[in-house]
Amino acid sequence: MIAAKARRVPRLSVNPVLERELRQRLRGRAAWVSLTLYLVVLGLLLRLVYDVVADSQNFFGGQFQQASTAGRSIFHWLLFVMLGLICFIVPGLTASSVAGERERQTLVPLQITLLSARSIVVGKLLASLAFVVLLVLAALPFLSVSFLLGGVSLAEVLKGTAMVLAVAVAVAALSLACSSLVRRTQTATVTAYGLVGMLVVGTVVVYTAQRAFDRSVTGTTKPTVLVLNPFAATAEVVRGRTDGFNLTSPFEGIQELLESEVFLEEDGFGEFAPVPLPPGAIGPEGAIRIIEGPPGVVQQQFAEEGRRPRVWGMPFWAASLLSFAVVTGVSLAIAVRRVRVPVRGRSE
Repeated sequence: MIAAKARRVPRLSVNPVLERELRQRLRGRAAWVSLTLYLVVLGLLLRLVYDVVADSQNFFGGQFQQASTAGRSIFHWLLFVMLGLICFIVPGLTASSVAGERERQTLVPLQITLLSARSIVVGKLLASLAFVVLLVLAALPFLSVSFLLGGVSLAEVLKGTAMVLAVAVAVAALSLACSSLVRRTQTATVTAYGLVGMLVVGTVVVYTAQRAFDRSVTGTTKPTVLVLNPFAATAEVVRGRTDGFNLTSPFEGIQELLESEVFLEEDGFGEFAPVPLPPGAIGPEGAIRIIEGPPGVVQQQFAEEGRRPRVWGMPFWAASLLSFAVVTGVSLAIAVRRVRVPVRGRSE
């Protein structure tokens, strides 16, 4: 009787598409070789960044300050490399999901099974993300090194990792939509990499052009277009105290681009002098205080928190997460529509 009851226990339901894709991708030698090389690169990067920071002679806070700065630099560089690998790997893994089925003429048999179009698309998406999630989880011990050295809080590590995973989901969904819209794997791959390139490089070019043509005194250009930039979103979510000591961060350039305009000019002696403004003109709220003195003169006073950009009335990182969610939803809707069994009289 007990054995009969045991046989009635339902088996854990797993998406058949996901199960098949995982067996094909993770059982081969390429999976563990790629993971090993990935961890070796991250290990070498960690050691290199630590040696560069440790050899610097411009520390004024003692050994503790040196370790803290090294930990923060390691954290930023690891996130930067992980993000770059995701933007490079995910389109290649995902662009062949649906287009490859069409080329092999296996999409029609998959469509006429009991699986819905949504299940097929979700299975393809999760299969593409499985290896990426494995890479991110495998890198957590390296990120914990930066936490142990100091200069990085546990909340920053969690937020940075969460943003990297959010970027991976958005890029995978976008690549899956490209794969569903075309019939050839090569075309889908090129299109996916082109769109990712627009997000990474194109948004920076557009925002730089907007600031170049902004002739207003107060610099009113908002970094709205940068909410779709994976590196800008990650740079903003991990922005924290820099301690003012030789912080080596690959996000420094994009963080400076996101900062509010500072209306101070540097003189020949490396000092900053106030810049007269027209009557009624004010600087960015919170970025620079205007104190009593000559009319329309901005003094050298900063409020660091006020320089954090806001888009659509919310913090920049929140706007980025919202944008990635919209991109993911629209891309998956397109993919589901394209994977559905075509109606009579109309072919894929």
